[in-house]
Amino acid sequence: MGKKGGGKAAKAAAYDTSPEALAAFGLRHNELVRTPLGLSGTVLGVRYEDPSDKDSGRVWVRYDAGHEAPLEPRQTAGSLSALGYRHCFEADAIRAAVAAQEADAARQEEQRQLADEVRRLLAAGEPIPEHLLPAELKEPAASKKGGKKEPDKKGKK
Repeated sequence: MGKKGGGKAAKAAAYDTSPEALAAFGLRHNELVRTPLGLSGTVLGVRYEDPSDKDSGRVWVRYDAGHEAPLEPRQTAGSLSALGYRHCFEADAIRAAVAAQEADAARQEEQRQLADEVRRLLAAGEPIPEHLLPAELKEPAASKKGGKKEPDKKGKK
């Protein structure tokens, strides 16, 4: 019988973030762009369908939700602005940078608080609750239910 499933997906080509590649679209790397629908995204770079054909490039952006997608037209900067794509104001870029920094600081503070709680519990000689353990140290789900394994279809344990 043949192998099922597709296996691993091919890794996508890296983005071309050179100023020359993005200049064809009138954009810069990490610049904020507002779409005709009002969504804003950060320019990641240009990805080419055929690396030897520079006309096959599309600008890719990462939206606020984390999704990466190409901008619709495969054309030049004039086409992008004619279709409603706009550069965001400098203030929007500053707000985005501040929000990213605040999110990173909050994530680091949460990790620091968890580490402090684990240190306090270890110093007091108390057991560490499972929600404070790293994922690789947590018990598998089967061992939580009394340690018994369920028999398989042939009756073996």
